[in-house]
Amino acid sequence: VARRVGRCGDALYLDLCDKRWRAVEVTASGWRILEAPPIHFVRSPAMLSLPDPTPGGTPSDLKEALNVDGDALTLIMGYMVGMIRTVGSFPILVVTGEQGAAKTTTSKKVRRMVDPNKADLRSPPRNEHDLVITANHGLVLAYDNLSYLSANLSDAFCRLSTGGGFSTRKLWADDEEVIFESRRPIVLNGIEDFATRPDLLDRAVVIHLPAIPKDQRQPEKVVWEQFEALRPAALAALLDAVSSAL
Repeated sequence: VARRVGRCGDALYLDLCDKRWRAVEVTASGWRILEAPPIHFVRSPAMLSLPDPTPGGTPSDLKEALNVDGDALTLIMGYMVGMIRTVGSFPILVVTGEQGAAKTTTSKKVRRMVDPNKADLRSPPRNEHDLVITANHGLVLAYDNLSYLSANLSDAFCRLSTGGGFSTRKLWADDEEVIFESRRPIVLNGIEDFATRPDLLDRAVVIHLPAIPKDQRQPEKVVWEQFEALRPAALAALLDAVSSAL
């Protein structure tokens, strides 16, 4: 079974996570919504549904939905195309910027484009065990407002982005272990330069957001209403890009 994204033959499938268990099939020739995809998906209670993509979406829809431009838009679009895949490693998206740069909002938007969740952003995990448990309940792992990463946690993020095994003692047993093997796209944001270890930076796509001028800021409710209105067309533009990549 697959979680949110799966592959069958040369096609990728994105679970819309709706009650009808529909999925979007993406191939090199385009994409379409299927009522009965050829693969099965597993879901956690925290996973939320995606809107039906609206054909005809353009990169400008994605630009407006994310409210970023220039190099940041190019890098984020490339990162999101890479999220909808089942082979190879995932880069780690590192979003930095001073206070008022919309780091949290941007990180939420990136996740909601592909893998919306009841808790889009989380606080840093306490240890590897918590990290792996989270990885088994969604596609994207997104962590908010980081100021420091321990060496162990930095190494764990690296293994999770490229694929690695994690072990823990089996409950109610003294000499048995459970092995978790996961590979996930990761989003991290913070004000400080928290991503400092070379192995993490080698895997990272680093985005620095400028502070939003006070006269250009909007109420949070308005920001999310605009995003939801643009999301169907923006998702279609992203699927077009994935199809082109295939």
